[in-house]
Amino acid sequence: MLLVAGYWFWQTQLEPYRLYRQAEQSFEQEPRHAAELLNAAVNQASGDYPEAKWLWSRTFLRLGQRQEALGCFSTIPHPERLPADQLLMLSHEARSAGEFLLATLALKAVPATSALYVNAQEQLMQVRLDEGRFLDVLAIGKELVAGNQDLPLTAYLMARAYEQLADPVSAKAFYKSALQHKNELSSEAVDITLRRSIRLALQLGEFSLASQYIEELQSRTELTIDDQLSQAELLRAQGDMDTAMAIVEQILDQVPTNLQAMELRGTLAFDRRDDKKAEQDFREVLQSQPWNKGAHYKLAQVLQRTSRTDEAEIHFRENRRLTELSLRVVQLQQQTFSDPVSERQRVTELATLYSELGQPRLAAQLRQQVP
Repeated sequence: MLLVAGYWFWQTQLEPYRLYRQAEQSFEQEPRHAAELLNAAVNQASGDYPEAKWLWSRTFLRLGQRQEALGCFSTIPHPERLPADQLLMLSHEARSAGEFLLATLALKAVPATSALYVNAQEQLMQVRLDEGRFLDVLAIGKELVAGNQDLPLTAYLMARAYEQLADPVSAKAFYKSALQHKNELSSEAVDITLRRSIRLALQLGEFSLASQYIEELQSRTELTIDDQLSQAELLRAQGDMDTAMAIVEQILDQVPTNLQAMELRGTLAFDRRDDKKAEQDFREVLQSQPWNKGAHYKLAQVLQRTSRTDEAEIHFRENRRLTELSLRVVQLQQQTFSDPVSERQRVTELATLYSELGQPRLAAQLRQQVP
């Protein structure tokens, strides 16, 4: 009996562990061999080896076998018993591979009692943001901030979700909250927060606040072309047309195909009643961006001012159509259905609208998520 017990212990415990350790050593350089070793380890342990399945899932990801990685992890009966840092590692690798469902399952497995729970929930917010599930981002964020007010990353992610849901006032407030503890954010997140805050301040007509954020951004890093365009928009709003135009012309000297700069140059020309130049810029923008509702509206204004009312109405009508599509996007983003058929219809329609509004990347991501 002792011999039988010893053989059983070796067969189901020691040998699987030995195979697992060999797979760990092979993982980086020979993932295919590691997968074979882990397959043997799990079989030797009669399928009950969560750590081996965790590493096996990572190996499948490394080999580009996303569905196999998801299937392997799904067979772990109690993934919450795995170390939280291992779950976060798997989630990070799954997200990098574009396997959002596996990333979600790994993050949801981190228990609320773990010291890494908030970290896991913030990563889950980022996954939901990537998926375009903005209501989920807000739901998770509200639960987190209810228990802890000083979560700058949570505030940052909530601000981004509010922006997508066309709520600039809430977005601005949460970006401001994130900046109050900016030393806890990554440098990249701080820069993005400042840039988005500038855009929102311009949108809301808070020009002194936009100026303040531009100065802060300039003290941190060299202004990008997009930053310079925001600066030019601010100068236009403040009435300094000449300096604004000088910045735009300098940008177009460097990058003649920059459509945002071209549209702003057309807007400045329209302000100066230089209708010929304004029309030329707006038409060129629309050649590349037929979904640009702002350019349609501005071109319609030029045409109307130059007594071409019939053609102006065509562009006013297109502006209204694209605006209605944008409003429909916001409406769909604010919905979610438990019924799979209704949810499939919602996601499919949303992906179609994103394509029509010139956002093919978001459209492609949504089509991958169609339930």
